[in-house]
Amino acid sequence: MWFRPGTGGVVLGLTFDIEGLDLERVLQLRATNHITLLTDEPEKLDELELIGIFDKVLPRSAGKADTKLPDGGVRLRGLETEAWARPGTRWTPVDDARVFQSPGAPWSHYGHRVELKGPDIKRGLALWKKHNGDLGVEKAHLAFETEEVEKHDDWHAVSVLRTRRLAPPSLPRDYHFAPVRWDKVRALRAEVFGEGRDEYQSWLLRAHRKEVRSRRGRFEGVWLGESLIAMGAIYWRSRAARYQEIGVHPDHRRKGICSGLVAHLARDLDRELVISAEQGSPAEIVYQALGFRHCSTMYDRTWPAP
Repeated sequence: MWFRPGTGGVVLGLTFDIEGLDLERVLQLRATNHITLLTDEPEKLDELELIGIFDKVLPRSAGKADTKLPDGGVRLRGLETEAWARPGTRWTPVDDARVFQSPGAPWSHYGHRVELKGPDIKRGLALWKKHNGDLGVEKAHLAFETEEVEKHDDWHAVSVLRTRRLAPPSLPRDYHFAPVRWDKVRALRAEVFGEGRDEYQSWLLRAHRKEVRSRRGRFEGVWLGESLIAMGAIYWRSRAARYQEIGVHPDHRRKGICSGLVAHLARDLDRELVISAEQGSPAEIVYQALGFRHCSTMYDRTWPAP
């Protein structure tokens, strides 16, 4: 165990082997963990631009790499990709759970969620109260994910789908792809997702713009003349890309616009593509028709803040 300034307490020690190293994952975990690298060629770290990332560098004979990491593994792609593809949030591992916070956005219940290995409500609410109970958030949000076919009637179910390749994008006549204008995004979000709080809308759009400026994603749209009628974001790391904010104006649905936008966003990405949709929704049917296949189910639920 170690203490890292700025984290508020003791952090875990994790060990990675340079063979098969997922640098994006390391960078995400480094904020709240002491990271050791195993390599027999430490002189190459400068060449690979890895100097300063690790707390300790040891020969490979000195230990073995961790195979069970606090982000829940790589097979459950919904919560794993949601952790870094939802702008404005940060998370901390707590044993086999993760506690999320969205600084500056107490209105975001989902942004202050606790992710669990299963529907352990008592433990989840206890963790939420301990870490988020004094942040002014009105509701406690819990989530978990499973590959098994299960039934949890009291939980909201979201299908996680993935694919590696999509057909080339296309649109109906007179529609065209172009980057979004942020003033137009807010109005379209109101049509697609509902108004929401003004403070939350402003905070969310700032978070998206910051992520796009970091060159780790894109937020683009479909236009008809001067009207933005569809929008979507995709954010990526080394192994996967995750879609967010896919929405089409109600007056322009059932024209193939959503299908075209999803393919357009991933046009040059050689990564696993991950998307989510309400279980049994028209969106899920559209994504499956594009070639996405179900890989897991995310469940989430809210309670009044304990």
